[in-house]
Amino acid sequence: MPRRNLPNTDKSRYQTLKQCLDQLTDTNPNERFVSQDQFESLQSVLSRFEQIFLAREKLKADPEYLAVQEKAGMFLRHYLLVMQMAVMRGEMPEKNLSYYGIKSANAALPAMNTAKQILEWGPKVFDADAQRIANGGKYITNPSIAVVKVWFEKFKDVHQNHKVQIEKFRNNKEFISKLRTEATQKIVEFWNLLEYEYQHLESEEVREIAGTYGLTYSLSSSEIAKENSPKTARLFNPEEIPVEKSTNILQPERPKKIKRRKSISNPDLQASFAFLLEEINANEQE
Repeated sequence: MPRRNLPNTDKSRYQTLKQCLDQLTDTNPNERFVSQDQFESLQSVLSRFEQIFLAREKLKADPEYLAVQEKAGMFLRHYLLVMQMAVMRGEMPEKNLSYYGIKSANAALPAMNTAKQILEWGPKVFDADAQRIANGGKYITNPSIAVVKVWFEKFKDVHQNHKVQIEKFRNNKEFISKLRTEATQKIVEFWNLLEYEYQHLESEEVREIAGTYGLTYSLSSSEIAKENSPKTARLFNPEEIPVEKSTNILQPERPKKIKRRKSISNPDLQASFAFLLEEINANEQE
């Protein structure tokens, strides 16, 4: 049987547990290969793991938090853009940009799409704007600095609440770690039960059944080749490659027929090479 692909992230653990239970729920209780106690144990682990997992996922992509963050960043950036365009149109001296740490009307502005940028630039813009007005500068509209402040303060509030929730997870780190381990153990136990129940089947059939429960395996290179093309699989099993009957690759090589030389009849040669003549005559008698 190929190696198991055990889930190694909270998201994959949650998805695997949920798919296992969904599949078992759709199966007649009398036809399940797990007992009622085992089924309820899986439900208990999923229920507790789901609360932690979903709460944390919400923190990662809280729609309210992200919406306020986007608005606050947009108003801050637009305020600075309006000032740059006023300088380009000649309605404001370029030196006014220096209050905000902006070098010129063509200088690139921060994206303002992260909490760090918004919290850093908000106070900087408000302080700089106050100094500019105190030195005789004109008020900016559309957006006004007052509206920018409103959205900045809203973001500070939701960001503070966000930090409190994150801190709760950090304080429960040990509890979450134990729950994560328990979820993995339950998946392994369920997998063992499944393989034991279907041990009489071919490995490919077991993989297909396991896949309906969200359980997957890693295939070897030869198994991948066999699934993609049976012919290709022969490359990994040379002993299975058929040899054509017409070929003589496996036949033993026959010794080459030695061409015998004619007897030496010249008397002078016979006298000079008597030992050679004796050897040739002996070969011809064999």
